Amino acid sequence: MKRDLSAFEQNLVSAMDEHAHSAAPPAFDATRIVATERRRLRVRISLATVSLATAAGIAACVATTAGGPTYNKVPVVGGTQAPGTGTPSVVSPTTGSSSGVGGSASGTGSASPRVQVPSWPTGAVSSPFTGSVPPVPMLMAIRTGVHPEGGYDRISFEFSGPVPGYSAAYVEQVVRSGSGASVQLPGSAFLQLTFRSAQAHDVNGVSTVGGAANPVTVGDSELRAYVVTGDFEGVVGVALGLAGVEGFHVSELTKSPTDHVISVDVAWRS
Repeated sequence: MKRDLSAFEQNLVSAMDEHAHSAAPPAFDATRIVATERRRLRVRISLATVSLATAAGIAACVATTAGGPTYNKVPVVGGTQAPGTGTPSVVSPTTGSSSGVGGSASGTGSASPRVQVPSWPTGAVSSPFTGSVPPVPMLMAIRTGVHPEGGYDRISFEFSGPVPGYSAAYVEQVVRSGSGASVQLPGSAFLQLTFRSAQAHDVNGVSTVGGAANPVTVGDSELRAYVVTGDFEGVVGVALGLAGVEGFHVSELTKSPTDHVISVDVAWRS
């Protein structure tokens, strides 16, 4: 329920109404408006300039931290050079393909413009058989690969059973074990590998490395071809056809008590 206004309240309302109708609106001042907008525009331009400068500084820091392109840097050989074998040479890489019997590793020998190659010796090496037979270590696979990051080609021999003994030495000519028949193998130098005790056939006399009894062409890198030259009386022979007499390194990898890999790495031409 509304109450009536007092005389004081009525006079106050009347005075406020009269003032509202009699007050004149503020005059239009274009100069003041333009000056205000100019101030706002200068502030915005200053903020944008600071933002751009900050972004440029961050980008420069990131570029400096990341470093320049790496394709001209000489890669460092890691874990491929035998201790005390000298300082690696720096050569331009050759190209080649990869193939395998009983498995393969594909790729070509491409790398950065200059690669450090290990300075391995070229002399004969050997390791005796220290296990017992039976079972006779069985050659299950031959794999080859080009390793441009280290400056060498690799051929690997995977054996089941105990690890066999081995020997490796350069020879003047490749011949068949037993018959002495000459083998025409691509390459200008030949590295003869001999594994004892070992075999490259199953209990039925079937070869475990496919057609490796005939020369297998690898590519045009350091390792050109290989061939199984013999497989009888616990001795397996494999000859490598190389581009030239280069240093080599033999290593062993035990994947399990009955799975062993013997690898021969041949350095690129220096």
